Amino acid sequence: MTTEELMQIALDLVGFRQIPADSAIHVRGTGIRKVFFAVDVSSAEILVASKIGCDCVLGHHPRGKAASTYHAIIDRQTELLQELGVPSEQALKATKRQREVFFYSSHRANWEEVVLTAETLAMPFLNVHNPLDELGRRLIQAKLAERETAGWKLGDALQALLEFPEIARAPLEPVLAMGIPDAPAGRIAVFHGVGTNGWFGAADALFRHGYDTVLYIHIDAGELEKLRQAHPTKNLIISGHIGSDMVGINPYLTKLEQRGVQVQRLSDFLPS
Repeated sequence: MTTEELMQIALDLVGFRQIPADSAIHVRGTGIRKVFFAVDVSSAEILVASKIGCDCVLGHHPRGKAASTYHAIIDRQTELLQELGVPSEQALKATKRQREVFFYSSHRANWEEVVLTAETLAMPFLNVHNPLDELGRRLIQAKLAERETAGWKLGDALQALLEFPEIARAPLEPVLAMGIPDAPAGRIAVFHGVGTNGWFGAADALFRHGYDTVLYIHIDAGELEKLRQAHPTKNLIISGHIGSDMVGINPYLTKLEQRGVQVQRLSDFLPS
């Protein structure tokens, strides 16, 4: 298999026609039979993969060029807000600060070191981020919709998330950052598959446009406090970063195995 085929399988899972800005083939390769997978790839993972005889390194989070253009994926936050019913002008306003922060921070990062290590060792290397997060978002959204009943509560939503083995095995269970388990869950927006969490802006916009509960996979304490102050009657579920990421990653890795590729997982979050 080639690196291009590995990427295309991921794109096909969610119907993407092109590689998004936070994903990339950094070092091309062919004849790939054994892949080393890690959520976060550094030079250490490249070296380990080389030592144990892998043909390719597959990462999730952006590296190389995909890290330098990461700010562009924030456009997906704007799109998802619009899909969820937030008017376009307000969706752009809600995501403007994030886009600027990531754009300017990309200028200070040493984003090429891992790629140079892979090139030095002639190790094929790619990272697939947004397609797999989008797959995870769809699966989480479908699970909540499947389990929703009349009058269901926030505690019921948390239990539904634990039906994913990846989330159940994570060191920290899903948590209510805003709200209590016995409160009605109401209308839930799953805000994942958009580069990162939506900070204050996305949840604020969703709360203002008919949603009772927002699901993020993580949030910074400062952004959380702003949401609590602005929306004391609303609810925020934190499902957990790596476990939630693996909800979309594991089906992809399984698809690779079905195509005859051996996958050496550094990260799996599946029941042992």
